[in-house]
This record gives sequence, C-alpha cells and structure tokens, in this order.
Amino acid sequence: GAWPDPDADEDECSSGRDGDEARGGHANGRHRSDDASGGVVWPDGFDPPNSAGLWAWSGKLLVLRELLRSFRAHGDKVVIASNFTSMLDLLDDMCMQLRWPAARLDGKVPAAQRTAMVDDFNRPNSGSFVFLLSTKAGGTGLNLVGASRLVIMEPSWNPALDKQVCGRVWRTGQTASSVHTYRIVSALTLEERMYAQQLRKTEVEAGILDKRRSDPSAGQGRAIGEHHIDGLF
Repeated sequence: GAWPDPDADEDECSSGRDGDEARGGHANGRHRSDDASGGVVWPDGFDPPNSAGLWAWSGKLLVLRELLRSFRAHGDKVVIASNFTSMLDLLDDMCMQLRWPAARLDGKVPAAQRTAMVDDFNRPNSGSFVFLLSTKAGGTGLNLVGASRLVIMEPSWNPALDKQVCGRVWRTGQTASSVHTYRIVSALTLEERMYAQQLRKTEVEAGILDKRRSDPSAGQGRAIGEHHIDGLF
C-alpha cells in the first residue's frame, strides 16, 4: 500500500496498516544497511525518506501514533520512555509534525531546568500532552505523576531500568489516579527475545527474594531450578 505523507496533517494521515507493519516490523522487507566503509546502501529503486519524515517509515511509530491519537482524545497525558536519544529525536519530530505539545528530558537538559519542566507537565490544565524521557536521565526526585499513560518504546536487558521508569510515573501508595503502561515490541526481532529475558530474570528474582518459597502451602513459593538459570543464558 501507499506510504503515509510525513508532511500531512495528523488528521489526514492514513491509519490502516497490516501484516508486519502493524506489529512494528519493516513493510515489504524494505530496509537500509551499511557497507564496509560506513556509508548507507539502499536497495536499487528505493527512494529513501527525508530525515524530517523518517518516523513515518517505522511500523512501531505508526502504532504509537494511533495510541497517542486515542490518548489525546480522552485528555490523557503521556510519558514516552526510550533508551536511545536517536529514538527521542524521531519522537520529537513526530510530535512537532502532528502539532502535539511535547517536552523532552534527556542528559543534555541542565539540572536547573528539569524541575520547571516536570512541574509544568504535572500541573493540571497546563496543556501538556507528551513528555519524552530518556531512561538514562532523571535522578532522584523525578516525579511525572501528572501522566496517566506510560509508553516504553523498547525493552532493556536489565528489567530494573523499566521498573525505574515505571516508578517515575506511579509511586507506591499513589491513589490520586491510575497509570496504564504500554510496551511496543517489534515481532520477530531481538526485542522479543530481550523482553522474554526480562520476564525470566524477574521470575528468578522473585524466587530468590520470596522468603515464603519454603512453604508450599502459601501458594507463592517458587523454587529456582537449573532450567531457570539455563533460560537466562
């Protein structure tokens, strides 16, 4: 099918995708690769997208666009977390082209500006919609409790990073509002394996820390076997 026009208004962009595109894969097997010299090699007859509209060639970001449309229609505020500043660049471009107000916090933002950014996002009726967050930035006291939606763009080998991001949006004991977390994982890619490893590591961690594992009657005890350890490697 026809590719979306990255310069079109967000209401005019086509929303229907199928096959691998809807799961965040590459449509029609189109992709770029790097040659030995470090230059980009595109397939013959392929017209590469301009840098400003690169996000529109990603099935994952097209899925995200539809999620954000739904969130915006319901008046939700959204935190989008990524491990990579290059992904934040694409998300920033997307929000700009679709005219969605977005703030961005990564390692380049001075500490003196972070509090003001967070306070503005958390303030009711501030007009804020999207907060782009690097998982490597923040530090103690970064509370984005004004959000009701959290989108994690890619998994990490370390499940603690994802837990830390979730803790920035929802604090234990918080009762003012609920937070829904979404993960966008590309099918049939390394991301699937990374997320599966996350689940295995979390299961092993729970088994080790569960003090009641020696009491089977508690129904919550989990013993760690060799198959759990083998699964991690």
